[in-house]
This record gives sequence, structure tokens and C-alpha cells, in this order.
Amino acid sequence: MALSVVLAACGGGGGGSDAGTSSSGGSSGGGMPPTPTDPIYVVGSATLPSGATRVASLAAVPWATLPAGSEVLVSPGTWSGVTSITSVGTAAAPIVVTAADTANPPVLSNSVDFQGAAYVQVSHVTVQSPAFAGFVIRLGSNHISVTDATISHAPLGISITDAAGTGHRLLRNLISDSTTHGISVDVNADPAERTLIEHNTIVRSGQHGMEIRASHYEIEHNLVSASGQASGGTSGIHLYSGSSAEDSGDDNLVRWNMSYANKDTVAVDGNGIEVDQWCDGNTVAYNVAWGNDGAGIIVFDGSDNVVEGNTAYGNGLDPSRTHVALGQLIVSGTSAATVTGNHVWNNLAASTLAGVPAIYIDSRAVSGGNTVGPNLYANAAGGTLLRWTDSATRQTATLIDATTASVGNVTGVPAFADMANPLADGLRLTAQPARPGTAPAAGDVDFLGTAVQAAGRSSAPTGRRRSNPRTPRCVPARQLPFASHKTPRSTR
Repeated sequence: MALSVVLAACGGGGGGSDAGTSSSGGSSGGGMPPTPTDPIYVVGSATLPSGATRVASLAAVPWATLPAGSEVLVSPGTWSGVTSITSVGTAAAPIVVTAADTANPPVLSNSVDFQGAAYVQVSHVTVQSPAFAGFVIRLGSNHISVTDATISHAPLGISITDAAGTGHRLLRNLISDSTTHGISVDVNADPAERTLIEHNTIVRSGQHGMEIRASHYEIEHNLVSASGQASGGTSGIHLYSGSSAEDSGDDNLVRWNMSYANKDTVAVDGNGIEVDQWCDGNTVAYNVAWGNDGAGIIVFDGSDNVVEGNTAYGNGLDPSRTHVALGQLIVSGTSAATVTGNHVWNNLAASTLAGVPAIYIDSRAVSGGNTVGPNLYANAAGGTLLRWTDSATRQTATLIDATTASVGNVTGVPAFADMANPLADGLRLTAQPARPGTAPAAGDVDFLGTAVQAAGRSSAPTGRRRSNPRTPRCVPARQLPFASHKTPRSTR
């Protein structure tokens, strides 16, 4: 059966201010006196702009007294010592720290530490082998942007922690070979002003690619791979809460990401995306997950999450046979009370191994009041399509419809463009699904920003709930709701 596509990437870093721009310089006209030029500091030997001040090191920049709108240009070369930024800009006049020559960015051999800072934009710098995290945002710092940076061989790539504020932008960074996590957050954002983590590439993290122990974050258009290099029990993108009483892991938007080749050869994870215990009300939509040791996407002991429009292909590799449950998409729990009210629909789940079901809904999740379907099920090796409860299986669309009490499920081998090359648009489908799926919410967009539209009738269950409605940033031509993808335009 030939089936069809969706998932598309909105280009750019929508919603965030890009670092690397300056409000320096003034204008005059209408007989008014010239506007004073914002201060410019040049660190090192780069050409000195008119009126700028040269300093010998990053430590010599008067961070605590920089006026709003100041610019700090860092010369090429290697700069040692922790850079502690305490500067306070404004939304209209942020403080900008960037490379004097973006084609030859400076190399910082230790951390950039924001303490009590606000409206500071750092871009086009490399942090290499620091003693601590590459960037640390803490102690009330708010509206910090870290963009177009490269961080390698850090104990932790970027950390938002220790009573940090909200409104941060982490955009287009390359984070590689972190000892623990690529990005780690443990401070909630303001739901009215979410922190945006977008268009980052995170590779070969020792533990999680992203550890999100927090609420109200937007995690979009990232490329995460090869996490779990140093330990088991880790995944590509991990939403986490420490207990049922802890206020974290809720109301996050995880959309339009690619997560693949994440490892776990000693435990039961290595998932592309995991919504872990006590993480509720999250939206996981229009992501692509493939070639992971664990599931493409799993919800474990979480409630009221929406999992829709995702493509999960060729996951469950489990090379060391350590996993007790496998599937492209999994919803599971320790009791029916801890995994309730989740919605799993319009996903494409395509297994390549006979022993790995396309979708697995365990016995606790079956009795927990979760809504499953319609979805697209495939198993190219002839194995299970739907594992329902811990032992029952369903192998036809008719039986899956009846079992899940949904209408419009599809079974069959998808017509992928080139399944061997997912990063080169290979999971693009070449024909429409045979059945309509569930009508998407108004404004849903796929991986390339295309507005999603259901074909034919809607089969939405009565009382459908949708977490975190939000107006999309771009809306091109319309597609069908079952998922596929295009490679994000701004990944490296």
C-alpha cells in the first residue's frame, strides 16, 4: 500500500531575537542632535571601530556597568578564564556579545556564566573543553540568547539552572561530545513567555541529548543523535520530573525535531523522545525518530499528553537485548492511574524488525483511559502491528479500529522515498494514506510548515482534548495529517 506525507520545517528561528545584531550607531535628522552611539568594546586585536574601546581580555570588559545597547566584539584567538556576564540590557536595546569576525570565531577555553543578567545576546563563539558547562544561565538571568555557538567536549553543553529566569533563546547551536547532557534545564519557564530551544544540533552526548526537567519550554526543529555514549537509561530528548509532587516536566511543546541513533546497550531506554514519569500535558507532534535502540517515542507514567503527527521508523534496535518492551511508539505505566488521558493519533509507526511492534499500548495504559488512533501501522518484517495489553496483538485495520474504538487506522508498508537516507528526505512518502486519519486542530503545521488538513471525514473521538494550542509561525500549502518529513533547513 502506498501512503502519504506530512512533516515540514518552518525555516529560521521564529519567535526569538537572533544574537549577532547590534543597536550601536545613531542617526540624526529633522534638526535634532545626533543620537549618542552605544558603547563598543573590542576584546583583543581586531580592527577598532570608530569610538570603540579596546580591552585585553574578556575579564577586562566592565560587564556589570555596560549600558543597555552595548556591543562586545571578541577577536579571533583563544581566550581563557570563566566569562561571568552580569550585564543588564533591555528588550529594545540588548547587550550583544559576538565575534569580531564571524568567519573566524573566538575560542573560549572555559564557561560563559550568566548571573543576574538580562537581555544579553551571545553569538558566534566556540567554547571548547571547559571545566564546567559551556554556557550556564542562572541566578535570575532572563531573556538570554545563545545562538550560532559551537560547544564541544564540555561536562554539559548549555545549562539553565539555579533560579534562572525565563524568556531565553537557544538557537542554531552545535553541541557535541558533552560528558553528560547536551542541553539541561531544571527551572520552569513562564507559560506566557516560554523559553525556546530551536534549530540546535546535539550529537554524541554522554547521557541525554536534552534533559528537560522543567515546564513551559518550546523544543522545536532540533537535530539530536547518538546520545547515551557514557551510560544507559538515557534518551535523545527526555522530559523528566523527579516525583509526583515536583512541578516540572509539564506543558512543553516538542515539535518538528529529528532524533535518531540514540543508544542504550545496558538498560531499557535509548529512545528518540521520552515523556517520562509525572510529565503531563505535553505536546509531542510532527517529530521524526528513527534508528534508536529504544522506542522512537515513549510516554511512561505520564498523563494528558498529545502524541500526534510523528514518524517513528526502524526503532527498537536493542543490540544488547536489554529492553523488556519494544515498539516504534509506546504508551506504558506502572499503574492505570499513572498513565491516563493521553492521545496518540495521526502517527506513522513503521517497524523494520519482526520482534518490534509498530505501536505498543501496555495493560496499564489500556485501562487508563488513553485515546489511541487512528494511526498508520507498518511492519516490513511481518511482525506485530499493534500490541494491545501485554499479550494481545492486532494485525488488520479492521481489528485495530475495533480494539482502539477509533476509525480510520491504516496498515501496510509505507512508500518511503528512500528509507536508507532519512536525513536526505528519505522518509518522505510518495502517495496519500488510504484512509483519512483524524482532523487536525486548526493551525496545525507539519515539518516544513505546511498547514495540515484531514482528507475526507473527521474521525475525531468525542471529547477530544488538545494540549497547548498555539498559532504556528508559518502556514504554506495543505497536506494530510499522517506524518512524514523534510530535513530541517537550518541544521548543520
